[in-house]
Amino acid sequence: MDNRGFIPGVWEEEINVTDFLNLNSKKWSGPIKKQVHELFFDEEYDVLKDENEIFTFLVPLQQEISMVYNKKHVLYLGEKTYSNYTETSDRKKFLEIGLISPEKEEEKWAFVQPELCTVPLYGTKEIVRTLKQYVKDLDKQFQTQEWTHRKISHHRSIKAIQEYEEFALKHGVNVRKPCTSAVEVANSLWMTSLYSLLENPEVSFSFHSIFSFLDIFIEKDIQKKRLKEREAQLLVDELYCKLAALRGIAKCSGIFDFSVTMASSKLNKTSYRLLESALEYKYFKIPFQLIFNTEEFPKEIYEKVEELFNINHPISISQSLRKRDANNLSLTSAHTFFRNFEDITMNFASFDLQKAFMVALNGGKDVGTNSNVQQVTKALDSKQLDFDSALMQFEMFLKYYITLYTEYINTYAYYFDMFHDFPFRQSMISSYPYYLMNVAYHNVSPVVNLLTAIYEEAFELKTNKKGYIEEIVPLTNNREEFIGAKLNEIIHNETKRMLFYKNGHYNILFFAECPFFKKEDKFDTHLLSPMSFSKTSFSGFQLVDENDFEKFFNEFISSNYTHIRIRKK
Repeated sequence: MDNRGFIPGVWEEEINVTDFLNLNSKKWSGPIKKQVHELFFDEEYDVLKDENEIFTFLVPLQQEISMVYNKKHVLYLGEKTYSNYTETSDRKKFLEIGLISPEKEEEKWAFVQPELCTVPLYGTKEIVRTLKQYVKDLDKQFQTQEWTHRKISHHRSIKAIQEYEEFALKHGVNVRKPCTSAVEVANSLWMTSLYSLLENPEVSFSFHSIFSFLDIFIEKDIQKKRLKEREAQLLVDELYCKLAALRGIAKCSGIFDFSVTMASSKLNKTSYRLLESALEYKYFKIPFQLIFNTEEFPKEIYEKVEELFNINHPISISQSLRKRDANNLSLTSAHTFFRNFEDITMNFASFDLQKAFMVALNGGKDVGTNSNVQQVTKALDSKQLDFDSALMQFEMFLKYYITLYTEYINTYAYYFDMFHDFPFRQSMISSYPYYLMNVAYHNVSPVVNLLTAIYEEAFELKTNKKGYIEEIVPLTNNREEFIGAKLNEIIHNETKRMLFYKNGHYNILFFAECPFFKKEDKFDTHLLSPMSFSKTSFSGFQLVDENDFEKFFNEFISSNYTHIRIRKK
């Protein structure tokens, strides 16, 4: 990347958003004076019907904006899309007996995460020029199926950008040129966020680094005396409230959909202003996802986060175990990491380890449904069940199970790629994105408990008349550390040999019990054994329902978990 001639607040060709932030961001340098908030409106405020012109900087939008949403972009994937593919296969049995748990419809998505700051940094004129160059470059390549798909995708993105230019200009915002002031950046970010949502309200995205980006221009304008601190806070208040109101027109209902991500390494004065906005306008609850990737966390910022916790504001805290990528990571609404601008993350289902363990012990038969997942082999003798034979049987069956699970994921990835349409969002990601498959395993904790009980010979078996095991009842609460480590190793080795769609890379997620934080989850602490599941790049998830924010914040930072979601009792 050529960085010659780069100065703060000025973009140059071939400087991407990450470079711009790394080269120009000013880190937190201490407290700023008490903030003044000048916006007044009730929590029923509708962002699409703002006729009061209450915002000083951001142009009010009228009701006709809702007509911009085009039904042709609502291309979602349901079970019927590929039902013929699964009707006479083991994949159907996997679903019937519950070995694979598909995510809720609103969670069953790939996350096409646009780099929203691309528009204010470069302007749409430059984005269109780049896309047209991609099309020319494709003309020099062999015309394969992938070639055709890419060319159509680029043409759609060019058309989407041009339609967006007209949309923004209609509402008084020129997005064709790079922004030169904080006010222009705020307008551009707002318009880009709105249009990205309207393109497909079914699929969420996160607001990654947009306030860090805005901070660069705010501080420059304050330095040049084009803005005062009071006006800077007003600008952040306005943008925060508008983005929060956007959640009201979205058609996905996850707690952390359209969340703001903040990395501890990139905290700045606007981070403080943003938290002030959240506390002042507490009925607009944009979720916050904090990425902890430094050893320090400013006291003033910490105190604001704790205040948000005390008013039950949605908060999650995450840290990456892959330190080399830490500065370029963001989070989806399902709390899964991805590399900003580079990854399309796929999040379709979770594999039930407890169900798999019981089916494996019975030689491939599910007692509950009387289904055979594959040709039934000899089940373990329930009268002589020991740890080594149980673990060996489980490992043998996992080779087949994980292969089929991977095929399920790849099938979904293919259909998602073919039948979803995000031309505007895709214009703001890499032209050659990586596909990141989130391979999830749940009910880890019960399996570790069962294996520990078998290892200590402290269990009771319940079998049916044919001798198949219906239930294993542990008679101990112990958890052997090495069992978790062994289970980790087996799953890692089997997943590692899988081939994913379009040579995609993968991230393994471990859930103690229910996958992906479903609403019926029971909040608890230390459901996973952190040391067992943290010596690789895997994600260990922890749920906390507590009043003592400081205790669990400090404990999490010193632990090996990658994620903690907290709420007040």
